Amino acid sequence: MPKKNSVLVPLFRETFASETDGLPGGWQVEQNTDLPQVPAIRAGEGCIELLSGGNKYLPVIPDTADAQVRMTCSVSYEEGTRFGFILCFRYDTLVGRGQYVRLTGSDKEKTVTFEYGTTRLNHFTPVQTKTMPADTALMAKPMTVTLEIRGASVKVEFLEQKAGFRVKAGSGRIALAREHFWDVLKVLDFSIDGDPPRQKGKEKTFTLPMPDSLTWYPIFCDVTLRDYGSCMDAELSFRGGVAETLAGEGNYHGMRADLLTRPYLKILTAERAEKHVLYGKTIVLVPQGIAPKYLYKLIYEKVDWPFCRNVRFLKPAGDFDLAAGFESWHHNASPNLELNPAETVFTINGKVLYSGEGITPGEQRKIEFLSQENKAILKKLPKSDPRLDLAEKFAKANHYFFEKEAPSFRIRLTSSQPLPARFEVTLEDAFLRSLSQLKYDMETHCTMLGVSPVNVVELTLEKLSGLDCGVYHLRVRSTDPSTPPLEDYCAFEIMSRKHDAPPPPLLSGLPFLYNARTETRGLMTDAFDPWIGASVNEGHYISCAVMLPAAVRQYRMLPTLKAYSRSNFSWISARTLDNPKPEDNTDIIKESDYINIADRNERMNLTWAYSYHGQRFQMMIDFLKTLNDPAFDLESLQEMQKKGEAMPVEIYLKVAEQYWEKWLDYACRVMADWTRDMQKKMRKINPRVQFAQYGPFHIYAAALKGPECPRMLGNAEITPDLNAFWQFEDYPFSCGYGLERGAYTLTGCLLAMPGSAIYPEIYTGGKLKQGCPDGAVFYAHPPFGSSIGAKERSPRLMIQYVVNYVYASGHLTAEGFRYWTRQGFQACRFTRPWYEALLEIWPVVLEHPADRPLRSAAFVSSEESWRTNQNRIIFGKGLIDVRNTATEDVPFVYEASRRAGVCAGFQLFDSELGKLTAEQVDTLVLPPLKGMSKAALKQIRRLHAQGVNLVASENVTGLEDLFGVVDTGKMSIITQVTPIGDFCRGLNEYCDDERCQGSYAVSDAEVLLQAEIPVLTLKRNAKAAAAFFNVPPHLVRSSRLHARVGYGKNSISQLMEAATGELMKRFSKSGIKISGGRLLACHTKDNAILVVVYNPDMERELITEITLSKKLIPSPQPEVNREITLLREDSENSVFRALLPPNEVLVMVFS
Repeated sequence: MPKKNSVLVPLFRETFASETDGLPGGWQVEQNTDLPQVPAIRAGEGCIELLSGGNKYLPVIPDTADAQVRMTCSVSYEEGTRFGFILCFRYDTLVGRGQYVRLTGSDKEKTVTFEYGTTRLNHFTPVQTKTMPADTALMAKPMTVTLEIRGASVKVEFLEQKAGFRVKAGSGRIALAREHFWDVLKVLDFSIDGDPPRQKGKEKTFTLPMPDSLTWYPIFCDVTLRDYGSCMDAELSFRGGVAETLAGEGNYHGMRADLLTRPYLKILTAERAEKHVLYGKTIVLVPQGIAPKYLYKLIYEKVDWPFCRNVRFLKPAGDFDLAAGFESWHHNASPNLELNPAETVFTINGKVLYSGEGITPGEQRKIEFLSQENKAILKKLPKSDPRLDLAEKFAKANHYFFEKEAPSFRIRLTSSQPLPARFEVTLEDAFLRSLSQLKYDMETHCTMLGVSPVNVVELTLEKLSGLDCGVYHLRVRSTDPSTPPLEDYCAFEIMSRKHDAPPPPLLSGLPFLYNARTETRGLMTDAFDPWIGASVNEGHYISCAVMLPAAVRQYRMLPTLKAYSRSNFSWISARTLDNPKPEDNTDIIKESDYINIADRNERMNLTWAYSYHGQRFQMMIDFLKTLNDPAFDLESLQEMQKKGEAMPVEIYLKVAEQYWEKWLDYACRVMADWTRDMQKKMRKINPRVQFAQYGPFHIYAAALKGPECPRMLGNAEITPDLNAFWQFEDYPFSCGYGLERGAYTLTGCLLAMPGSAIYPEIYTGGKLKQGCPDGAVFYAHPPFGSSIGAKERSPRLMIQYVVNYVYASGHLTAEGFRYWTRQGFQACRFTRPWYEALLEIWPVVLEHPADRPLRSAAFVSSEESWRTNQNRIIFGKGLIDVRNTATEDVPFVYEASRRAGVCAGFQLFDSELGKLTAEQVDTLVLPPLKGMSKAALKQIRRLHAQGVNLVASENVTGLEDLFGVVDTGKMSIITQVTPIGDFCRGLNEYCDDERCQGSYAVSDAEVLLQAEIPVLTLKRNAKAAAAFFNVPPHLVRSSRLHARVGYGKNSISQLMEAATGELMKRFSKSGIKISGGRLLACHTKDNAILVVVYNPDMERELITEITLSKKLIPSPQPEVNREITLLREDSENSVFRALLPPNEVLVMVFS
């Protein structure tokens, strides 16, 4: 027996941070009831909850003779009249014997009872009892008990009372049990100090590599094992990963991150696995010094790194191994390589048995697709690649073949659980459509992973000969009903041997996909990274790699990318390089297919007043010289420019007020010349290099922009030969606007810049929530750009993106109707479900290409109108927005029309009105008519006489008779807008914008909205009607979130939205009506009519009715992508009904 003054050491401290097999971590349950599935203990919020009596709960510690136990607990004492619990000590778990102290509180007697005795087989035999008075008020608060066992005595303190007892000698465990009473016993704190444990043998120390298949920044686990006989200590320290890397070159805010969810340690025996979760949340790691201050204050809990935890566990009776891992390891630079779980299995001597996707008991069944290693691609890999060993490993583990090279596949399934006995293996095309069923030979066996048995099934497939170049898929699916469902697929490709042949995804008809994560500092990988991972599907959909310059330079990547027929896109800019000067990056330019040198080409928006320094300041001075305006002191300005100073904002404001259109004309010409000169310089370095950059306009930061908007960035005269493709910044879900806005602006850019390739940038969100400092995003959709606490974006949104860009992009040109046909996407952080959504909808695009719109609304733009009507709004500080309402009226009507469920129409310039017939258009949506040519007005009059409705805003100069109004010549400001009659009954609007004014009075038109002057009028003519907004409709209660950085503001008026939508629904003669959702429709080149209806709501399902005119579709028997019901049919219409879950899309094709 240790002496009374022996030194006690900490044996147990409850932190409430871990769990074991779903129960509080570090506790053993002694099951004493006939309900073994009810352990009656659970992890609460910052506590452990004991739910009912019967079982004992033992902290996992070595046996100890002396001990000091300290526990704080609580009960809802008002719920009953009595409570009690038992602390056992010197307890022998093998025979169930020991000693105990029972503590009981009674409200009725207002006493506390201390009882000492012995226990055997869960019987408690009292030896001595002491009852003392107690303050019952203390029982309603957290109560602390201290139990000190020293030699032959035990001392107890509880509820401010003390008791002592003589006890028997011995050694053993500490156990806790509760009595039967009406409440949960909550353990708020628990600790044990005891005899110094005796270690069995030497401690073992070693380092484990965690799985390395998903990241260039490996994580390691340092392990120290101590054996105390009945139990062991495992001291774990996880280190490495992105947290221990430098931020990287450039100046941008994007962070590489490791998200490590619920790290754990498993104890593995032949029969089972005991899982100790070390932290019940996700550890979020980013490079030091780059994280914004709020990241670990508002979004995530900051966890110390290296992450250290100690696990004490009871030693199994026989041999055992260990496994350390994470229930999920998400590395945001390689999201498609995420492991669920990621674990390393090892012996107690530190030998690694396995490292990868978890296959130990309790984890999923692993499926691997394996192809022959001796592939032709190995001979194509450049020997100069400094990571040639990794490039060869990748080539062997992935599935890239050349034509006439027959792929030979095996599928291996591994699990500690039973595996299926029957399978179906299918060859699929690039779009996951079945081509044929494949034959296979099957072998099954059991192997040992250390002490754990593992089942393995291998399927050897027939050879795949004679496949054309392109992308394919293999799918394996269990057909065995006696095991849980199992299914997976992998992609592979056949490359052409021809020099400069397109990559397989383009040969299969996929759009041009790339992943330009240029905002992520220090990125060393890409969606196409032929150095890391096995059976990586993502790379087979990607046509162009975007490796950051620092990585390209360090690892000489570009020749290896070329071996796979991939092009590459290099960003030579301040966001990616500390030194972005093109002349200092000729080594990268020399081997690149596309480059972005936007820093040099001055691509900032011309409304950024603070951007006028250096070259842009000089451009402005050169422009001012052409004006011969003595108000500008050119000598002083030139002197300021030479000193490196910024242009005074007063100069900007004067130009914006008096010379804005002239300035944009000049700037666009100069920017085109700069681009052409820079292209010549770059092609001296690399004759085949092409420019690609953001543009033609950034609609995410704007509202109500059409064909005029490329001028704001100086892009209007950049022809396709000067820029290979534009990266179109359209972020509706980050910035809180509808998909119709981006579709309208993209179409307007195509109208203004025919032949341009515009590739929308699709932001999927990603798992790392970090906010965005871009003012157009940060304040756009609170909180912080919809990136904190927001629900994950559904991948089904990708289908909505596609149908809008493809089928809502109709525009009439001199050559006829055109659509968005040079198709591609910046597929930012796409994961498998997003690719699957794209692959699902893209066959519709290929098989039913848009040809021409149905009869629908034509949204007219006019350069003469916007140059003549200078209702200009200048607002802001450093970013001083310059708006012209004449360009905003038509986009406003378009967006309101789309939200009202009207079929998306098409765009055109007024110069093309003569090509339209009344059979093609039901409504002309017009800009202010002042300044438009007589020829254009004549065509408007012609179409109206043939039955085409008109919607115009601000002024109708030259066509007043059609609209039934007269210009008074006097501008009047409106305030209170009120509907007349039944039109929009119940909606009123107060307008306090002094710019919202008009000058027209009614002659023979009907007034629908009235204020101090008529706001909306309607004249019904012989075959059609003409509606007129006397004021800019979007100025009636404009958005007032002034903190949001941007260009233009939309209306937030319910009245103006409803009025515009109602007008457009009345005027629509497309032959299709829907009761809810959004509508797209067109004639296709395969002589079909395609109808798309989608649910824009991200949370609620939609039941919608689709009414189809028999004149348009006489025999409605559509091909559909989801089930619909024919509700009713008569001689005039067919009515279908569909249930659309959130974000879902219905596609109907009528041949």
